[in-house]
Amino acid sequence: MKILFANGLPCLKSYVLFLICFCGTNGCSKNLAPNIIVHPKDFKTQIPIRLNEQGIIITTYWGRDSIEHLLYWDNHSPSWADFNIIKDSTSLKKSQIYNYRTTTADGTFIQGDVYLCNKVSLGNVSFFSIPFYNIIHDINKRRDDKIYGVFGEELIDKGIWKIDFKNETITFTSNIDSLKEVSETNVLPSKFKDNTIELEVSFRNNIKETLEVDLGYNGHILIPMKLYKIVTDTLLFSTPGGSENILNQSAFDSVKIGKRFFQVAIASNQSDKEMVIGARFFKQFEFVIFDYINQAVYVSRKAFY
Repeated sequence: MKILFANGLPCLKSYVLFLICFCGTNGCSKNLAPNIIVHPKDFKTQIPIRLNEQGIIITTYWGRDSIEHLLYWDNHSPSWADFNIIKDSTSLKKSQIYNYRTTTADGTFIQGDVYLCNKVSLGNVSFFSIPFYNIIHDINKRRDDKIYGVFGEELIDKGIWKIDFKNETITFTSNIDSLKEVSETNVLPSKFKDNTIELEVSFRNNIKETLEVDLGYNGHILIPMKLYKIVTDTLLFSTPGGSENILNQSAFDSVKIGKRFFQVAIASNQSDKEMVIGARFFKQFEFVIFDYINQAVYVSRKAFY
């Protein structure tokens, strides 16, 4: 996602889903973002993860002093950090070139500064010259109080990730052949577009829609209300005091991805503009592999639950 832009330049809209994650859809200008470097060139590292209701938590180390910060791993979000990280970090410097402007999923406009971090390490792999949006922590009050940022898409797209839900580990590698578990997987037909992974999902009545993979969303499938009413057979409920529809709705149904059918919970609300497939869908498998280098998505043949 190329959402950074030079100060004063107009910017196209991107959407942010505050309930779970930050996510972008459109770029603002070309070739303006810093060139993130990964070292070493050939790598493989495995680290433990922690799973909570909000998402996947990883441990990162910042700067020459390797200051530890817990971040959410979110493939559908720009990297961001709030003042709890920025105020005490010697590895971050406010950019005089870049800033961000964006709108939330419900149309709220926000803007802010971009900070550049000289180094972030994950296991034995290091990233250099990383842009981080400065996001006010109050906006993210639903998140864990001790986690003040996101390890986002402009870092994640630099390699291949195996997320092992059964053993609660992440493996990050530059070579798909280093993951012998690929032989124990099925491939989900997918398209990689910029930093985004897309899956074509068939709903009832043979309605097909393209959904973006979003591990920052903790449900199965999230779609706008207009589509939700078409693809589900769920009644719209009213509150006891009036005729207002309940904001959040969900229905269990079967969808088809590739040649396989999956039971999912389809959710929507009146402000949502997103079409995403989230973490709960992938957690049904023992592990999932997102291969950004060769542009493929693998899921284990064995189910986790």
